[in-house]
Amino acid sequence: MNNDQRRIPLNAVSTGNNGYKLQMPADGGIAIPGSYMLFALDAQGVPSVAAVLTVTTDTAPVIVDSTIDGVVTQEDGTLREGVQVDLFEQSADGSRGTYLASTTTDAEGRYEFEVEQGCYALTFVAPENET
Repeated sequence: MNNDQRRIPLNAVSTGNNGYKLQMPADGGIAIPGSYMLFALDAQGVPSVAAVLTVTTDTAPVIVDSTIDGVVTQEDGTLREGVQVDLFEQSADGSRGTYLASTTTDAEGRYEFEVEQGCYALTFVAPENET
């Protein structure tokens, strides 16, 4: 057991095209400076692969890992092949910034981007024949 672990639910606001903006707690005593694992939960509560974020007192959270990766599934847990995943720089105000790269999920629903330290946003686009 690690007594330093904490769970901090964040509100997600859609930015359109399957992109989301997460709002950090306004109270600096809730998300104190340090490293955190960021997970997204599906409808069944199954977590995604984590991104490691560092919260500091003077900047927005940044990804300190050199890889952004994950698995895309449908609500029933079925793996999603062929989903377009776009990578953007995230602006200081939290909005989606400059487009950087795109990839498509493989047969196991996986995607991956190699990145430098910074803030990023992802969008997910279903194949044209699906919704």
